[in-house]
Amino acid sequence: MQLGTLARQAAATFDGIHGGDAVRAAIMPLWMIYETYLQQSGALPAALEEVPEASFAAFIHHCEERGMPDDELHLMLAGMRMILSRSGWKPARFAGLTAPRRRLRIANSATGEYRFVLVPRDRTDPPPV
Repeated sequence: MQLGTLARQAAATFDGIHGGDAVRAAIMPLWMIYETYLQQSGALPAALEEVPEASFAAFIHHCEERGMPDDELHLMLAGMRMILSRSGWKPARFAGLTAPRRRLRIANSATGEYRFVLVPRDRTDPPPV
């Protein structure tokens, strides 16, 4: 598959970091989902600096509607943050790039293993165990 300009720029952000090839291999397929979404919505920019922040919430909703597992969604969003931050984005621009759910630690299991549940991002009360 031949990468477009934006994908080549995204892939290049992993150059020069330790384990860059492995990280690129894990993250780029997820980035391509986002890039395909941008292309289909008619909002594909020419450069990473021009990625529309307004697309984040709609893209996350799009992924949820298609049943993307939470772990994959969290990895994708982390990869997107990494690519965009390494391309020069300032952290304040990532405000809309958040998962709708977060992991909340609950009581350890009877064997002492850590346990977590996924809760809506804005939930503050602990869930029933």
